[in-house]
Amino acid sequence: MISRLFLSLAILLLTYTTSAQSAPSVVVSIKPIHSIVSFLMQGVGEPQLLLEANNSAHSFHIRPSQVKALENADLIVSIDPKFEAGLANILSNYSKSSQLVIGELSLPNFYPLRENTHQSKEVEYDYHLWLDTNNARSIAKQLSYRLIEIDAINTPIYFSNFEKFDAKLLQLDKDNYEQLAGLDAANFANYSDTLQYFEKNYSLNKPIIITTYHGARLSIRGVLNAKKKMKEQQTKCLFHTNEINFEKTKVITEDTAIIRAEINILGNELESGPDQYFKLMKNLTSQIAQCLHLQ
Repeated sequence: MISRLFLSLAILLLTYTTSAQSAPSVVVSIKPIHSIVSFLMQGVGEPQLLLEANNSAHSFHIRPSQVKALENADLIVSIDPKFEAGLANILSNYSKSSQLVIGELSLPNFYPLRENTHQSKEVEYDYHLWLDTNNARSIAKQLSYRLIEIDAINTPIYFSNFEKFDAKLLQLDKDNYEQLAGLDAANFANYSDTLQYFEKNYSLNKPIIITTYHGARLSIRGVLNAKKKMKEQQTKCLFHTNEINFEKTKVITEDTAIIRAEINILGNELESGPDQYFKLMKNLTSQIAQCLHLQ
């Protein structure tokens, strides 16, 4: 009887140990991609997020505890060194085999910046890739394959989770298209060119762009040109991310009837996890639709 009890406990301990060892250690840079990885890893484990609510991918400074997480990671997932500039140096220390760089994947849509901001002959790309749901589907699929490579024992779970992700993404697209119906001809402006993937995904007009990239200087000439274009197009909405200072948008909209609307393309205000990406895209759609319906 005692030997049977010990045998049962040994089997239980072995099962627990195998299960614990089977969960890969995954570290992800930004919330939207972390959310996709979290969805795929449900029932297996939880990935670690590097950039929390108050961090910027462009100027992020890594903490010692996060360096340790990177050193112990089976997989590190990031967008691109040109996007996560604050992480570029530290990530260059790790082997390519332990990393998945989203910007290097084969994606349905990968757009260049609409203007070459640094006057270089080299093509520069727009890395807000997750704002296109077709890209999100492809990213999830390729991530699931990579997770299976490093954690084959949980293959059925990854396949099942991808199918659930895909179904939820189809419903998200349906809901978003319905909310944006009839707004394809609406004119709007965007403080920095961050919505290209979302616009093209949902067939919206190309906006008037005030500054071509995050952190670009706003010149007097740029303000005057933007005001002129917005007046000609009778633009009512100026979208800007929550990183843009209030005074920067005020100078553009003063003495006009233009409505300033804040958007969040990272969803940093949302709790991280499997549902974060879907909430982000729903919120972004609502923010844009609400303002455009006022025109």
